[in-house]
Amino acid sequence: MGNIMKQYAWKVKVGDLLHNIGKADEVTFEGRYLHDYEDICDPGISGKFTLQAINKTSVQVIFSGIECDVKYVSDISGKEYIKHLVIDEYEALFIFPEDESQIETTYESYSDIYFIDMKDFSIDLEDCMVNIIRSQDPVIKQKDDESL
Repeated sequence: MGNIMKQYAWKVKVGDLLHNIGKADEVTFEGRYLHDYEDICDPGISGKFTLQAINKTSVQVIFSGIECDVKYVSDISGKEYIKHLVIDEYEALFIFPEDESQIETTYESYSDIYFIDMKDFSIDLEDCMVNIIRSQDPVIKQKDDESL
């Protein structure tokens, strides 16, 4: 019954922020979960993110202090284990879809670029958070490695 009240809200409206270039908003969160990554253990994901309009068509998101426990299954032994993840900082950029042609020139310093939803000027941070968690996936190199 503990799963009934899980929070999955990752959508943030950024329309007002895009009209205030340079302004930053900080959001602290806890107890969040991901639809596309079911192995997040209770009490969910916690941390904070800062949103800042870089210009009228892009928003930088800096995640910091991200923590969660993730259930993994060893490819070799089939054994389940829990790993506590701590991600100090992670950056992503959200741009208007029509700016896609500028990714290699204007936005080349960003490795993770997503699109702003033009219907309601919102960004969905769930895909970004899934990438953050997956970037921490362990690599199992040998059968007797118990250091995970």
